[in-house]
Amino acid sequence: MWRFILRISLVIGILLIFTVVILIRNTDQQTQIFIVPEIVYEVEYLKNEQNDAEMSQMISKPLIRTAKVSNISCIPHISGYSVELDYEIFGYKSSAKSCDIGRKDKISIKNRGIFVDCEYNNVDEFIPGYDKSYELFGKHKLNYTKEKYYPGFPATSEYYYAKCKGSPPMSVLFNIYNNTAKEEAKKIAEGKKKPIKKPLSVIIIIIDSVSRQSLFRNLPQTVNFLNTYMSNSAYGKDFTMFDFLNNNAIKPKTIYNMVPIYTGQSYSSLYSKVANKTWENESDQLLFKENEKKSIWHEFKNQGFLTMFSFETVEDYLSEIIGKKIIADHVVCNFWNMANKYFGFSDFSERKQVCIGGLPSYKHSFNYLLDYLVNYPGMNKFAYIHLSIAHEKSGNRLYNADSDFLVLLNEIINLHKSRQENLALFFMSDHGRGKSSPLSFESLAEQVQPFTILISSKEIIKDMKGYYNLQNNTNRLTSRYDIYKTIRLLAHYPYMDYHELIKENKKISTEYPSKNLFLEQIPTTRTCEESGIYMNYCFCRPLKKADIGSWKTNRALNYFIEASIRNINTINSKKIDNKGCDYVELDQILSIEYFEYEQGVEYGPVLYVIQYNTTKSANIQVKGSSASPEKFEKLSMEPLASHTLERFMDSNNNDINIIHKIWSVIRLDNYTNTPVTDSICEDYMKNRLPDEFITGKSANCKSLCNEKNMTCIQPEFNEKNLEKLKEYGNILEAGLGKTIIIMGNLVIISMGDHCMTPHSESLYACYCRYS
Repeated sequence: MWRFILRISLVIGILLIFTVVILIRNTDQQTQIFIVPEIVYEVEYLKNEQNDAEMSQMISKPLIRTAKVSNISCIPHISGYSVELDYEIFGYKSSAKSCDIGRKDKISIKNRGIFVDCEYNNVDEFIPGYDKSYELFGKHKLNYTKEKYYPGFPATSEYYYAKCKGSPPMSVLFNIYNNTAKEEAKKIAEGKKKPIKKPLSVIIIIIDSVSRQSLFRNLPQTVNFLNTYMSNSAYGKDFTMFDFLNNNAIKPKTIYNMVPIYTGQSYSSLYSKVANKTWENESDQLLFKENEKKSIWHEFKNQGFLTMFSFETVEDYLSEIIGKKIIADHVVCNFWNMANKYFGFSDFSERKQVCIGGLPSYKHSFNYLLDYLVNYPGMNKFAYIHLSIAHEKSGNRLYNADSDFLVLLNEIINLHKSRQENLALFFMSDHGRGKSSPLSFESLAEQVQPFTILISSKEIIKDMKGYYNLQNNTNRLTSRYDIYKTIRLLAHYPYMDYHELIKENKKISTEYPSKNLFLEQIPTTRTCEESGIYMNYCFCRPLKKADIGSWKTNRALNYFIEASIRNINTINSKKIDNKGCDYVELDQILSIEYFEYEQGVEYGPVLYVIQYNTTKSANIQVKGSSASPEKFEKLSMEPLASHTLERFMDSNNNDINIIHKIWSVIRLDNYTNTPVTDSICEDYMKNRLPDEFITGKSANCKSLCNEKNMTCIQPEFNEKNLEKLKEYGNILEAGLGKTIIIMGNLVIISMGDHCMTPHSESLYACYCRYS
C-alpha cells in the first residue's frame, strides 16, 4: 500500500482578546455561576487590487473557532455553543471500538482478479457486488447471490463480501482503473482550442450535519494540521486555504442545500418537475434524467474530466430529485446497499461506531477516493464524496475519526504537490446539527451554520486574479448558489485564460443571484432572501421589539424576569466559609426582543431576549423560549433547567399547553468592587470537586494528570487566563498547567457579585479527564 500514517504534534499560537460575561445556570444538583472568556477575531476588509496578489502574498488565515464577520448587513446573532458548554452539552468523547475483525483475513485485487486470503480456514461465503455499470442511487432492493470462490475471481464489480470459516465477515471497496473512461476524457481535453494547463482535480468532501462549531469541537487535530501546514513551507508555498465564515443553510436538511450546489436550482424548482413521479416507472425516468443532467459532474464530464460520485446513503432523498442513475465514470452507491444488508449500515445510526467488514464506514469512502486520485495521474479529475459519519447526536463518531480526516487531507494535498497538479478542494458540510432542545438559540445556530473551507492551488488563484476576492468573500454571506457557480466554472479553467473565464462565468445561470468566489465579490448588503434562505432559518434576521410594559401581563415575560432574579438571589445566598453576597431586586426593564422560529404560526415557538437592571445596578440579560411541550427535548437535563407550564384555552376552546423555559442569565456589565478572598484547605477542596478535578501540592498540572493516567484539559486555556485571574486574588502559578479558581464544582473566572475563593498559596487544582 502506498498510504502512510501521519503523526503530528502541533502547537498553534493564536491572538486572544478577552471579554467576560457571567453565566448563570440551574441544574438538578445546584445552581452555578461562572464567567467565561470570549475570543474575538475580526476579519479584515481587503481592498481588491487590479493585479491581485503575488503568490508569496497569498497567505492562509488560520481557522479560528470564534472568528466573527464584520462590516456586512447579515451578521449571525451567535455561532452556536461556546467552548465552555462543549462538555455540558455533548459530554466527554469516548474511544470508539475497533472495527478490526481480529484475524489476518483479507480481500485483495491483483491483475483484475479477486483474492481472498484466510488466516486459518477456507472461504466460507463469497458474494460479488453488481457490475460497475449497474449502480443505483438511494434506496432500492438488490438481490445478491453467493458464488463459488476461486483465486483470481474476475473483478467485474468494485465491491465484494467474503467470510472465512469461523471468522467475522469482510467487505471491501476498490476503485478499479477504467481505461475507456480515461481515453474518452483525454480525447475531449485534447480537443480544446487552448493549450491545457496543469492537470486539475476538483474535489468536494461533504460531511453531513456538521456545524462550523462542530468542526472545531470534533476535528481539533485536523484543524490544527490545516492551520500549521497551510501556513508554512510544507504546503503554504503552493496552496492557500480560505475559511468562509458566514454560511447560512437554506434549511437544516440535506436536500435543500445540496440540490442548489449540484444544479444551481432550488429543491422546490426541480421537485416540481418530478412531483408524483417515481424512478420505477420507466416513463418517468426521462424527467429524472433531465434533472440529473443539470449536475456539476455532468459539466465536468463534458469538459474532459474523469468523474467520481460517492454518497453514503441507503435512503431516498436526493434520488427523488435527480433519480437513481448517476452518470459518472465511477459511482459508489450499491456498496452501501450491500453494507446495509450484511452489516446493518444506516445513514442515521446512533451507534458509536459503524463497521463495514473490518473498517469504519467512512474509511471505505476515503480509500476509494484516494485510489481514484492515484489511478489517474496527469488527468483532470472531479470527485464528490458525501459522508454520513456525523449523523448522530454526540459527535463522538466524528471525533474518533479526527486523525483519519487529517491523514486524508494530508494525502490529497501531498499527492497533488508531489505530482505538480492543481487542486481545488472544497471541504464542507451541508448544514449543521443541534443538540439539547432545538429551541435554544445556540441549537438553532448550530443547525443553520455549516462550515465551508476551500483549499486551492495558488496557480489557480493567480490565473483567476482571485485572492482578494476570495479573502473578501470569506467575510460575506456565502450562498449555495455561489458554491455551484464557483465549482462549475472550474470545469473550464484548464482550457481558458482569465478573460475567457470571465465570459464563461457570465453564461452560468442560477435561480438566485450568485457570485463566483474567485472572480467576483459578494455584496456586503446581501440578504437571506437574495440567497434563497428560508426566513424561518435566516439567522441574521433582526429580533422584533416588544412593549417594555408588556412583561406585567405576559405570562412568559413575567416568568423569565422573576425566575431569573430568583436564580440570581439563590446563587447570592450561597455561602462559602460563611461569606454571603448581596440580594437584588428588579429596578428597570431596558428592552424586550423576540425571535419567532415559525413566523405567522399562532402559539409557535418564540425566543425572548430581555435586558434589565437590578437595584444593585447589575445589567442582566435573560434568554428564554416559549413553545408547546413537544418542541422541547429532555427539559430536566438541559442547562438552567428552569421552566414552567402554562395552560389555557384559545378562542376555539382548544386546550393549549405552553412551556416557558430559561436558557441563560448573563451579566453584561463589568463588576469593579473588590471580591472576597479566603483561603481553603485541601480537604475542603477535595470535597467540592468532581472526579475530573485533581488536587495536589508542589507539582504542575501536567505531571499530576499523568500520575493519575489522565489527560490535562486545555492547559493553555488556563495559561491565557492567568493574567486576568491575577486581578482578583492571590493566584498560584503551578507550572505548565497553571492554576484555576474552584467554586462549587466548576472552574470560575470571576468578576464579582458573588463570593469568590482563590487558592491558598500551597494548593492548586488541575482539570483532567481519563485518557
